[in-house]
Amino acid sequence: MNIFDKTGEKILDIPVDDTSYRYRAIRQGDKVYLYFSLIEHVEIPVYSYIEFQGQRYTLWKPENLTKRGERNLEYTVEFGGWWELLNRTKYKFLSSKPHKLKFPLTAKPRMFMQLLVDNLNLHDTGWTLGTCIDASEKALAFNHETCMEVINRFADEWNTEFEFVNKTVNFGKVEKFKDAPLPLSYGKGNGFKTGVGRQNQGEKAPVTILYVQGGERNIDVSAYGSSTLLLPKGQELEYQGKRYKTDTDGMFITRADKELVSYNEDGYDASHIYPSRVGTVSEVITIDISKNFYDIKDSTIPDTLDYSQCRIAGEKATIIFQSGILTGKEFDLEQTDDELTGYIHAERRFKIVPREIDGIIMPDTTFKPSVGDTYAIFNISLPDAYVCDNPTKSGASWEMFKEAVRYMYENEEENFTFTGELDGMWSKKRWLEIGGKLQPGGYIQFTDPQFQPDGLLIRITGIKDYINKPHSPELELSNTPVAGFVSSELGKIDSNEVKNEERFNNALSFTKRRWRDAVETLSMLEAAIAGFSAAINPITIQTMAMLVGDESLQFRFVNSKVNPREIIPDFKYNQETKIFSAPTSILQHMTLGISKLSSSHAAGEYKYWDMAAYVSPPLDTPGALYLYSKCSKSSTTGTFILSETPYKMDPGDGYYYFLTGALSSEYEAERSFVTVYGFTEILPGRITVGLIVSPNGETYFNVAQGEIGGKIVFKAGTSGYDNITDKPDLKPLYDGVNDALQDAEDASNAANEAIGLVSNKARVFYQTYAPTSGMKLNDLWVDGINIYRYNGSGWVFASKYDSTPTIIQNGLITTGAISFGGTGGMAGSGSIRIWAGGTADSAGNPVGDPTFQVSSAGDVMAKRTIKLQNNQAGITGEGTAETSVRFWAGSSTPENAPFRIYQNGNGRIGGFDIEGAHLRAQYSDDLGIMRSVRLSAAEASLVFGGSNNNSVFVGIHKGFTNSQGDNEYTDFYSNKQIIRTRVDPSMMSCIKLRAYGTFMQGDAALKVEIGTMNKEAGTTYRANAVSCEHLPGTTSYRHIHLAFQNFSNEDSWFKRTCIYASLMPTNTQLATITSSPESYSVKWDKTTGLFYVQ
Repeated sequence: MNIFDKTGEKILDIPVDDTSYRYRAIRQGDKVYLYFSLIEHVEIPVYSYIEFQGQRYTLWKPENLTKRGERNLEYTVEFGGWWELLNRTKYKFLSSKPHKLKFPLTAKPRMFMQLLVDNLNLHDTGWTLGTCIDASEKALAFNHETCMEVINRFADEWNTEFEFVNKTVNFGKVEKFKDAPLPLSYGKGNGFKTGVGRQNQGEKAPVTILYVQGGERNIDVSAYGSSTLLLPKGQELEYQGKRYKTDTDGMFITRADKELVSYNEDGYDASHIYPSRVGTVSEVITIDISKNFYDIKDSTIPDTLDYSQCRIAGEKATIIFQSGILTGKEFDLEQTDDELTGYIHAERRFKIVPREIDGIIMPDTTFKPSVGDTYAIFNISLPDAYVCDNPTKSGASWEMFKEAVRYMYENEEENFTFTGELDGMWSKKRWLEIGGKLQPGGYIQFTDPQFQPDGLLIRITGIKDYINKPHSPELELSNTPVAGFVSSELGKIDSNEVKNEERFNNALSFTKRRWRDAVETLSMLEAAIAGFSAAINPITIQTMAMLVGDESLQFRFVNSKVNPREIIPDFKYNQETKIFSAPTSILQHMTLGISKLSSSHAAGEYKYWDMAAYVSPPLDTPGALYLYSKCSKSSTTGTFILSETPYKMDPGDGYYYFLTGALSSEYEAERSFVTVYGFTEILPGRITVGLIVSPNGETYFNVAQGEIGGKIVFKAGTSGYDNITDKPDLKPLYDGVNDALQDAEDASNAANEAIGLVSNKARVFYQTYAPTSGMKLNDLWVDGINIYRYNGSGWVFASKYDSTPTIIQNGLITTGAISFGGTGGMAGSGSIRIWAGGTADSAGNPVGDPTFQVSSAGDVMAKRTIKLQNNQAGITGEGTAETSVRFWAGSSTPENAPFRIYQNGNGRIGGFDIEGAHLRAQYSDDLGIMRSVRLSAAEASLVFGGSNNNSVFVGIHKGFTNSQGDNEYTDFYSNKQIIRTRVDPSMMSCIKLRAYGTFMQGDAALKVEIGTMNKEAGTTYRANAVSCEHLPGTTSYRHIHLAFQNFSNEDSWFKRTCIYASLMPTNTQLATITSSPESYSVKWDKTTGLFYVQ
């Protein structure tokens, strides 16, 4: 493999390892990976390049190098195509200056892609847009994105793909040879080696019901009945041989040609589709420059579309420009609350209301519409023909139906991927036949008698070509959509998208023709054509007629079998890629099968063959090649083939071999191709010929199709151009050139100003050797591997390096360790893999025991704090005491948080302390009195009181004395026993209600009990019903009891009612209350049980 520097000088000529390969894939540029070893170091500068199979691959990043020994250096070098420039170019809006990197834009794919190409051509040349899908407009916004990021987003937005062919970008699904797929299967002589495999792709089930939701714009909900666009209701559509139908409400799509047996639903977002019309400005009218009044006209508006009658009540109609300097800018149209006065249908004229945008009142003399700009009107209700027209299958609803059907078609089958390696011996024998079809997007007819007996038409999505085994590539096959850097589904765009070729792609191309090429062709014809005598070589020939041609070569290529008209196929040989291609065409033979003489023949009397397109592999062998049209005797199909040896026209194998052209041998890195079919007649004063081509192949006169191409110079005195009645108006082009020159002058002035501003800034040198002059302090030098800083006296490392390699390959970074400021990082080995709060050693690994660690086993340890939102909650590892906080919430300080859990499992929740089986809290009331509450599971108690529990306000307590349940009781109490309810079986007590507390007499207390059934001490089974006691204190004990008592001289079950009292008042005490007391005797009535006075 030869490696050249950017000037073309050879750096290395080396054998590469057998693992070296090229990888090509859809939605990815080609890359070549070279692996080799050298005995001494050779620096490969950035922008060096290699050539492989006619393609140029550039080194965009420094090579990777591993030193295995003093004389063993292993290289890993990655080369890429021109597409790498997309990663280095920002996507900018170029219609105004300064260029914008953050901007919105509404357009179709072609406009977005053309802007991308224009950005690439700002600092490079030769970039062109090839094929591009035609799809609905979308409104997208951009924000400092690279062209590679943007093109992937475009592919996701329109659910399609892209490819790079040198500096040509094709945007659309990559499909090649779908009509003539390459048949491959497993087995000897069938192509694939052992190891062919099939895998399911993804988790998504095949779609059987597809719900579709359209856009909301330009819809009058009151009239339409829906706020979003609906599908055509109850309609059918055929696509790729299958029929689809919508439901009666216009909500979803199902298959119309088979029964719905499974209900796998999916959804499709068609919000970008809504009723609309994109118009083109035909005239700009300046009304008043000082007031920024500008009107536009659109002469293409049909009579049936009167915008003034499309107003939606309550909505304000606006205009948004889709192209030009006002792209994406929205303006109101002149209107009242009742009428859209800003449109005059008779004149097709819109009146724009100016507005301030980016600090400028627009439109103005700079930012104003131009003829040719496109626009759309919004917030209006367009006529039904723009919404849904079932007879013509047109309108926004049908556009949405068709787009959704394309998506469903791509997603209603099981998805598989296949992998396999081609048999090198098999493919090498057929390389000229099959090599050109082995490229991303090429179709394979894959069959296997066991797991794919019916065959499957499947695309090549990726190819791995080994440098040393180019005829044994590994193929990646899939019937699934190809995702790019962000996963996406290819479904909305038709697999046969409308691809609008650029005009230069439709033009014929011819190669340079030299004397040696013509001589070589004569030799090839001598070997290929029989029936001619030996060549003659006179100095002059004088004759009356000359006929150049052979009867077997009397065929032509035509555009139709019914009304055939000759065309010249665009046979191409690409000198850079070394690939020869022939297009799809129809071959008509003019003599074969014509057995009668006639003044004319009907088109049906001739033989025709449908010729499939052909693409050769890169032609690495330098020898000359014949191009034959190989046509079947038993059918009407044919193929183009290249051959190193000639064929007879009818060798007896069931095919005709019509010699079509000759591709010369390679000379000075060029080949020449020429067709040899047909005839040329030379008569006195007349030449009959189909094509005249200049020696350099750049100018031609296609007489057969009436087309002249190339550079034709009309000398002075020629008036032919003035006689052309439909010549184009070049004045706008002239004005545009003048404007461009003015812009260039302005840009030059701005650049000169910028040079002055940056003259004192630090610079960066990119070169392989150290700069020796012109350096200033802190300038940087990049040698392709390391970065150096100029310290005023010499170049020093800008950062410290060690011998541990860091490898970045295919998005994977492999390194020993990453250090973040020396206090945190990530390690590739050891027990700690992610860490912080420590110190890094010289290799970036942690030293000691960092405060935050993620181990190699996946454990996480934090010695400090893990904080949540606003630092008001978290987890902390601070401290080692039993009361050290581990979880907290409600404060930025863990020790003061209202919620906290300690290391020993205790904690605090909203003022409550948790200690083992106890929950308690203390607080201070408005009077400053400390209060407390305690809930104890161990004591089965709830207590409310002071901070020291000496002043209990309310208490609940349940106690047990033994396992049989004796002495069970529940107390509701205070420290002075204000209320106490108790069940005490051991004391024969059912319920006791006790009021107990201080009452008027200093430190004495009053106790009141009701309902006791206990045996009173010193009595004979007396049960107190009501008991009031004045407890002993500083005064003597007093009491009164109402009780039920048994006396010993009566049966034990017999009770008498008794009243006990101590120290009753006398008349003396009664006189202190009243001066005229009335005294009675008290008696008891046995019958009623009442006390009464007498």
